[in-house]
Amino acid sequence: MERRGNTHFTYTLKLDFDIKDFDKVVDILLNRGFVFRQFDLRPIHVIVCSTPHGYHIYMDVESQFKFDAKDICFIQTALGDDFKRCCFNWERVRQIENGKSDFTWNVLFTDREIYEPSLSRYLEDKLRDEIWRSADTSTK
Repeated sequence: MERRGNTHFTYTLKLDFDIKDFDKVVDILLNRGFVFRQFDLRPIHVIVCSTPHGYHIYMDVESQFKFDAKDICFIQTALGDDFKRCCFNWERVRQIENGKSDFTWNVLFTDREIYEPSLSRYLEDKLRDEIWRSADTSTK
């Protein structure tokens, strides 16, 4: 992980929550404020899709750090991504790095997703307000 002064990098985090209660998903992410601040992850845009088992969250973030696939895999795990998905992602990343595979590693099954615009806006606002505004005011 490399830090680049004023340069910012953009990444898409993909999270799978097999939890039907969206308020619990929001609580999990808000309780991971340390992860957002530690890796300087600033949400730019959030898309929430409901699935038969819970929610998929696509989060475009900006950071001053340059991350590789292992870093992203870890960050998604630390943010509460489904643990089985994390294990499969980790194995795919390792196979790709060892030249044993050309799989795409960070995949969510999208065939049964339903885009949830109001939940998307709600989560994006909550993350910005409660994680970064509180961090910005505590450093003054």
